[in-house]
Amino acid sequence: MSASERRSTAALDADESGVLPPSKRAKITDDKLAMLVFGGTFSPPHIGHIEIAKKSMTTVEHEGGTKVALCLLSPSNQGYTKPGKLPDKDRLYLTQVAVHEAGDPRIQVATWAACTPEQKKTYEEIAQYKLENQGRIDETYYVGGADWFNGAGQPATGGLVRCPPDFISQLVTAVDGFVVCQRPGYVEFDAEAFREQLIARLGDEGDYKAVVQKIGSLRVVTVQLQSNTSSTAVREAIKARDHSKLGELLSPRVCGKITDDIDEWIKKV
Repeated sequence: MSASERRSTAALDADESGVLPPSKRAKITDDKLAMLVFGGTFSPPHIGHIEIAKKSMTTVEHEGGTKVALCLLSPSNQGYTKPGKLPDKDRLYLTQVAVHEAGDPRIQVATWAACTPEQKKTYEEIAQYKLENQGRIDETYYVGGADWFNGAGQPATGGLVRCPPDFISQLVTAVDGFVVCQRPGYVEFDAEAFREQLIARLGDEGDYKAVVQKIGSLRVVTVQLQSNTSSTAVREAIKARDHSKLGELLSPRVCGKITDDIDEWIKKV
């Protein structure tokens, strides 16, 4: 079956929300518990971030039958630089507000990276959270946007498939699978092509032979999103003092925190 046929089949299996119907879902058991690590700047956190967390948990459970015990939103460390990044304490605080408002105890905020002054690698974050939850979880998945994985729309970095081989090796070693979030309007993610690109980047001999073998069996779960919200759009709405737009992009409590003191937030973005 071709890649396009596989994608068409997946699209037919899922309903409009991108979730598999009951007849297609795997039986969920408590034999294994999974932890999802969802990293990002969260500058600021918006409704799309919570959609990603909830749909990622649902999809991992329905497609693999692994019960999700924890989904950690991990705001990036203080050493990470990105245009428009809000102050670290504000990103962490607003993410905590958004997660509390989401009302799912499995969704939590991981603070280690955000409270770390120096820049940390993604796999270092994952290793820390695995250590903190040792004995509680059996599988670990890293959650990210399709553009983060395959580089589409990220010409500066090229995505994971263009990262140094050692980074790819460390990340693949640290996880049991990836959750790839597909936003509307972006280049469609092809899991098989993604695997092939990772393997080509590493080569199939020498130091990375075991990692290449793992890539072949690595679970890659795709989540279809309905929201195309971005933190950039939120920051533009803040600059424009567009309270109505902010109400569309943010959860009520996060929106209130910003609009109640909009002049201060304009200075920060």
